[in-house]
Amino acid sequence: MKTLIAYFSLDGNTKWIAEKLHRKLPNTTLHAIELASNPIKSKWWRMMVYGFKTTFYKKMAIKNSHLDMTKYDAVIIGAPVWAGQVPPPLKAFLQQYPLKGKKVAAFCSMGGEPSQFFEGFKKAANIESIEATLSIVEPLQNLTKENFKKLDDFVKRVEVAFEMEAELT
Repeated sequence: MKTLIAYFSLDGNTKWIAEKLHRKLPNTTLHAIELASNPIKSKWWRMMVYGFKTTFYKKMAIKNSHLDMTKYDAVIIGAPVWAGQVPPPLKAFLQQYPLKGKKVAAFCSMGGEPSQFFEGFKKAANIESIEATLSIVEPLQNLTKENFKKLDDFVKRVEVAFEMEAELT
């Protein structure tokens, strides 16, 4: 089964998870979802502006990546949680690349709780279910056995749901 791992990351936390998954899951293609404009450099200001855009459902443009989604049977998508929700760049990706008819797993990184992230993800993706989910609080600052176990457990659930063999290390 050909699987796409698509992720949106600004601070590197979601990217770290995506790269770990890509190494552990065979036959996956890794794809970064990027903002069309340069991200705001100040972390505090970025949190304020992007948090506002998320809270008030403002759109944010992403770079066109010309993905051919017909190549993939399954998709694993990750993003940070912004204001307890799915960030606008991920919503833009989901509008541009519908997931209907594909097996889907999702992961997120965050500073607190995932809140309504996965429910919001299903709504934004227009899908009824997610095969497996993973949420890790600031993985780059929390390289703990517990977080590595969560990652391996997610890989096992994806492996079963997507009928693939993983390389657990």
